Amino acid sequence: ETNITLLYNAPYSPLFNPIELIFGEIKKYFRNLEHINIDNDIHNSINNVNNNIIKNLYEHCWKKIEEYKKLIINLFF
Repeated sequence: ETNITLLYNAPYSPLFNPIELIFGEIKKYFRNLEHINIDNDIHNSINNVNNNIIKNLYEHCWKKIEEYKKLIINLFF
């Protein structure tokens, strides 16, 4: 007999995936453009997401993961 507890991964959640939030930022900026030149609009939308925004989104996801881990630990241990 072993003393092992299985913990399952959470179902997929965009809160744990920073790329989903980054895409959301790109789409939010893109929706507010006039779409005179679609190529420029796409380029500008992507470039609008700077390193600071990316860092903040990664930190946000990390906090959500830590909150989830604490919840799981409290539920099972």
